[in-house]
Amino acid sequence: MTAHHFIKITVVLTFALVAAGCVAVAAVPMLRHYLVALFNDPRDLPVLQRDGRVHFEPEARACALDVAALLPAALARVEAAQQRPFARGPTIGVYASYEIYARANGGDGPAIAVVSRSGRVLLSPTLCRAERARLRDVLTHELSHVHLFGWRSSLFSARRRDSASAQRRRRSGRGDRTGRGAAPRIGMIACGLSSAA
Repeated sequence: MTAHHFIKITVVLTFALVAAGCVAVAAVPMLRHYLVALFNDPRDLPVLQRDGRVHFEPEARACALDVAALLPAALARVEAAQQRPFARGPTIGVYASYEIYARANGGDGPAIAVVSRSGRVLLSPTLCRAERARLRDVLTHELSHVHLFGWRSSLFSARRRDSASAQRRRRSGRGDRTGRGAAPRIGMIACGLSSAA
């Protein structure tokens, strides 16, 4: 094969892959929402000095302060209900603008009151205004999703690591002696979690 043919094939394959990626993003709404949310990370917002886990739009500072005040009790409640600490600290975004919130939640839906995705809780302006009375319960419930996400992804990486080390031991003739016991039980306890304490 000549260099000219190789370059032609490389260019055609590159365009085909780009076209397939564009079609996939256009055709699969969940993928499109994920990519939009990925580029609108709440960690790009200013950080609340009182609690570094809370990020907020400047106009939502008062609500962010309320979230920071509610956060320790909500975290303790989730950890007690699910019988383990958070695998990773949550990131909470508090929004004042429906447009920015809609981009951050990836669904372009400003009517959605709250979204938890990939270890992040995104609170809509609705929870800081008209539905402020629901803030404590909704925050606790969404943190339970973040808690489960953190452990699920931690267990996945631990299983992958354990599987790789077990394969290395088998190849070396030492057998599978992890001594770690069974993986911890993870269940969805979140269903009754948001009721009043």
